[in-house]
Amino acid sequence: VKPHPVFKRYSDDLLMEKEIGLINVLLKKLIEIKTISGNKIKVEIPAGFNLREKLKISGEGMPRFGSGGRGALYVIFNVKTPDKLSAEAKNLLEKLDKEI
Repeated sequence: VKPHPVFKRYSDDLLMEKEIGLINVLLKKLIEIKTISGNKIKVEIPAGFNLREKLKISGEGMPRFGSGGRGALYVIFNVKTPDKLSAEAKNLLEKLDKEI
């Protein structure tokens, strides 16, 4: 089995990394994930989810030979923060910090 540039295989399960923006996480926007079969699925990061953990997406791994079904796809999120913030953006984030 040749290594895949995006997915790492562990038995029937797959592991991938996905870069996401901090704002997308805070606003609970749907994150688009491309699966090994080439499909695109949209997932929501659950409230209270620890971004240091892997998100499990059942049924999106490799096919299970003999028993049917598929393994899981585990996603490691790499949160990208902005390079620069405008004064207005910083002010809005400070207000948000007081709200949370």
